Formats: sequence, structure tokens, C-alpha cells
Amino acid sequence: MAELEKLYELTVMADVDELKQQATVLGESDVKLKPFVNKMQAYLEDYQIEELSEWFEGEMTSVRMH
Repeated sequence: MAELEKLYELTVMADVDELKQQATVLGESDVKLKPFVNKMQAYLEDYQIEELSEWFEGEMTSVRMH
């Protein structure tokens, strides 16, 4: 999914403001992604970029396997 790859790239760049904005857009565009977006936003609220990156890598691996 292109949106997830873009979010991951922003995570690697630690662009918190853009990540927050993109997460909001993604959550509003697809209700099925709301739990994913909520988890991501929780990391962003605490500026836990390293933890977000590690979690995101796991999610990306999971998505690729399905």
C-alpha cells in the first residue's frame, strides 16, 4: 500500500508534523485503518519516533506477507 510506504518514509525522516497530518488523512479515508492510525498517533503524541519506526517495520512486514 503506497500510503503506508509514504508514512514509513516520513517515520524514517522523523517528520512528526507531516506524520500527524498524513495519519489523520489516512484515518479519515479508510475506517478499517483507524486502529492502525490510533496506534501511530499514540506514538507521535509522545514523540516516540524510534518505537514508531520499529512498530511500523513489523506492520509493513505483516502487510507484505498477506
